[in-house]
Amino acid sequence: MTLDPLFLLLRTVFEDLLGSLRRELPRRGFDDLHSSQYVFFEVARDGASPSELAADLKLSKQSVNHLLGQLQDRGYVLRDEGQDARSRRVHLTEKGHAAAAAIRSILDGYERRWAEDMGEKDLDSLLSTLARMVRILEEG
Repeated sequence: MTLDPLFLLLRTVFEDLLGSLRRELPRRGFDDLHSSQYVFFEVARDGASPSELAADLKLSKQSVNHLLGQLQDRGYVLRDEGQDARSRRVHLTEKGHAAAAAIRSILDGYERRWAEDMGEKDLDSLLSTLARMVRILEEG
C-alpha cells in the first residue's frame, strides 16, 4: 500500500474543510466573506492591535491592514485610530462576533464529524501530531 505524500493528504482535508465553510457560511447570512478571511475570525481578539493580529495570522502588517480594511467596509470590524500605531485597536462589531460564532460552530461540527468517523482517540492523536509539527516549524 502506498501512502499519498503529506502535501496531498493535508490539501485534501484542507479543501474539504474550506468547502464546508464556503457552503455553510452563506446559508447563515455571511455571503460576503472570502475564504482568505475565515482564519481572521479564529484568531481575532477584541481590542487586539493590527501588529498582534499580524503575528497571530503570520502575515505582514500591510496584508493585515488590507484585510482589516475589507472587513471594516463590510461591517465586521471597527478600527479605533489611536494616537500612534502602538495604540490602534481592532474591535469586532456585532456582525463580526456573529461571523466568528458561525465559523466556530461550523468548525466544531467538522471536528465532531471526524471524531465520530475516526474515533476521539485517533483524532486527538492526529491533532497532537499536527500541533507538534507546527511547533517544530516555529522553532526551526
